[in-house]
Amino acid sequence: MTARRLLIALALAALATACDPYSRDPDNAEILQSTGLTVEQAEYAVFDNLLALSPDPARSYGAEVTRHGCATNASARTVGPPWKLSVGDRFADPSPELVDATESALESMAERGFTAPVDKELAGRRGGYRRDSRGFEIGFEMRDTDGKRYLSVVATTPCAAEKSTGGGPIPPVFDAIRLATRKAVHAFGVADPAVLRTVACGKLGEGVDFAVPADERERLRQTMAADAETRGAGRVVEIANYRWQGDPILPSAASAEVTVHYQRHPDIRYRAEYRDWSGGDWRLCAFDPI
Repeated sequence: MTARRLLIALALAALATACDPYSRDPDNAEILQSTGLTVEQAEYAVFDNLLALSPDPARSYGAEVTRHGCATNASARTVGPPWKLSVGDRFADPSPELVDATESALESMAERGFTAPVDKELAGRRGGYRRDSRGFEIGFEMRDTDGKRYLSVVATTPCAAEKSTGGGPIPPVFDAIRLATRKAVHAFGVADPAVLRTVACGKLGEGVDFAVPADERERLRQTMAADAETRGAGRVVEIANYRWQGDPILPSAASAEVTVHYQRHPDIRYRAEYRDWSGGDWRLCAFDPI
C-alpha cells in the first residue's frame, strides 16, 4: 500500500470512529453476553435494595425511576440503551433515631454483598455508600436544604440492556405496564385510594370500586390500611405470562400474572388486566389473587 493510500485508509477509519457515537461504549448485546442484566431485572433489584435501606419502605416504593444512558453520542451526551437506573427518597427533619436506623441498615447490607465503600465526597456530612460485586450501589446522606435537614436514601444499578421482544410489543409498553403495577402496589402499601385511582381503569375487583359514594371510599381506605398493616410493604418481583390484544407491536390491552413480595406475608400471585388508556399511558383494570 502506498503512503497516500495508507493515509486515506487511516483518515477513513478515524472518521468512522468519530461518527460512531457508540464505538467505545457497551451495547445491549455486550451487556447481555457479560452480565445478562436486563432493565426489568435491574428495576426489580434496585427497588429491593432501596426498600431494604429506606426508613419507610411502603412510601419509598412510590419513588420515580431515573434512567441514565450508558453510551455517549457524538455531542458527548449520555444516551441509551443500555441504561443505568437510579431511585431515591428523602425524609425531612429525621429524628436521630431514624438516621441511626438507616446507618445500621446500610451496614447490614454487607450480608447482601454491599461491602465496597464508594467515595461520594460527603464533605463532612453524615452518610455512606456501598457497592456490591455486580456494580449495584446503595447509600444515604444528610443534607441541609432551604432551612431543613433531609435524610436522602438512594440505590443505583450497573448498565442494563433492553432485551429484544422478538417482534412483540416495544420496550416502552413493558415499561408502562411495570409502572402502573408498581404504582398500584405502592398505593395499597400506603393505603391511598387517590393514588390507586390514577393508575386504575375503575373497578379492580369486588372490593375495589371507585364509582361509589365517599363513605364507601373511606371504608376502602380502611380495608387497604388493614391489609398493609398485616402484610407490610409490597414490591413486584415478577410480571409473566403476558397475553396481548390488538396490534402485536403496539397492543391495546393485555393480561399477565403478577407476583408481589410482602414484608410480613408470603408472596401473592395476581391475575392482572391492563389497557392502553391514552397513547401509551397504561392502566390497571383488574388485580385479583390467583
